[in-house]
Amino acid sequence: MDRAIKNFIKIIVLMFFSFIYVFMEYNKDKITKDKAQTWKTFNKLTIFTIIFVAIVLIIIFSLF
Repeated sequence: MDRAIKNFIKIIVLMFFSFIYVFMEYNKDKITKDKAQTWKTFNKLTIFTIIFVAIVLIIIFSLF
């Protein structure tokens, strides 16, 4: 009985790690695409921030 339980646990553990390997594989292509997308988002955010600050400064200086 103990041997059967140990074998069952081994099978469950192997299935778990197989699942992780198959569904969580992250190769260099995906990392590169994610980095590119992150930089695009960062660049857009930077441009919008600069535009927002410029508009706020124009409004402030137009009041005085």
